Amino acid sequence: WCENEKGKMMFQHLGRALRGEPQRKWKRIAKNARTFTVLAFLDKWYELTEEIMGPDAYDDQLEYLTDTRQPRDMALMMWIDRVEVANQALGLLKKGASEMA
Repeated sequence: WCENEKGKMMFQHLGRALRGEPQRKWKRIAKNARTFTVLAFLDKWYELTEEIMGPDAYDDQLEYLTDTRQPRDMALMMWIDRVEVANQALGLLKKGASEMA
């Protein structure tokens, strides 16, 4: 989808969508970007994610998905939705990671 100009817009759109400390970190991380491709964007995304959430974010989320039981006061469909969203986000937390099967 992008080589430089269109890709640069994607970097800028994320920067405008963030607020506060995450926005400042994104600006610092993206400032030195020379190429604006999907892979370059994802590399910067993973760098931002690790900086904000820490290097263990993927492992922590995986542990949550495998060890946490459904709260007694939560409806089954709400719990399933929560687990599905957390599972889908796994691939965004660490380079080369994917969802649980």
